[in-house]
Amino acid sequence: MPIRPEGRRPFLKFPVPAIVNTLIVEDELPSLERLKGQLGAFPQIRVMGEARDGEGAVAAINKLKPDLVFLDIELPEFNGFEVLNRISGMPMVVFVTAFNEYAVKAFEENAVDYLLKPTSGQRLQKCIDRILKERQKLEPELIADLRNLLQEPKRQTTNLLPVKCGDEVRFIPAGEVYYFQAEGKCVYLATHNRRHLYDATLKEIETKVEPERFARISKSAIVAIDKIEKLSRWFQGSYLAVMADENKTELKTGRAYLPALRQRLRF
Repeated sequence: MPIRPEGRRPFLKFPVPAIVNTLIVEDELPSLERLKGQLGAFPQIRVMGEARDGEGAVAAINKLKPDLVFLDIELPEFNGFEVLNRISGMPMVVFVTAFNEYAVKAFEENAVDYLLKPTSGQRLQKCIDRILKERQKLEPELIADLRNLLQEPKRQTTNLLPVKCGDEVRFIPAGEVYYFQAEGKCVYLATHNRRHLYDATLKEIETKVEPERFARISKSAIVAIDKIEKLSRWFQGSYLAVMADENKTELKTGRAYLPALRQRLRF
């Protein structure tokens, strides 16, 4: 008898075609490119499109009608759960998230599986195997995974951030970090007078750094609150955060992040 906790909707059954047309919904380019590259190792998976926010996800799913969607939960406009409430037909869904507390709700929304960032090749292999074998139901091993995840702390912050410098790995105290910035496929960690390549996405960084010390100000930047020298008005009500580093770096705030920043800094 299939396992179905009381109150949850039954999992949908999908006939899985030989080629699984797949859509990736992810707002951070490095994460999107990483997952797309990993999926390239599976000949049965055909990535037919991508979306970067909730509104674009709904439009792409309704238009392309993919068999499978890798769906980030935290998205601009509206989140992954709200995306599912707005689409006309239900594909197979694999939620992708950096936040463990979303795992149970993911299964309540008929997800085939979930992936925690950063996704390992071995975990993705297990996920694809489940899809191709039509194992779209809660299984004891998956319930055990969920139980273990929910027992973990929701946030494990770190005060030392590793960066590669040639053949060395240096550890930079979080108190010396001025900002993190995404540029194309790269993310940089900046100190007072230097920028380092940093091997993580901004979304992953948000789960590692202290929320009291750092704030997300746009899709491409996380800043240390105490390293902001001033805010200068910019275009259409946005601001430039002028950092107190050697170069007085200017980072544009995003409209979606401005209300939280206003509340945080009381301006």
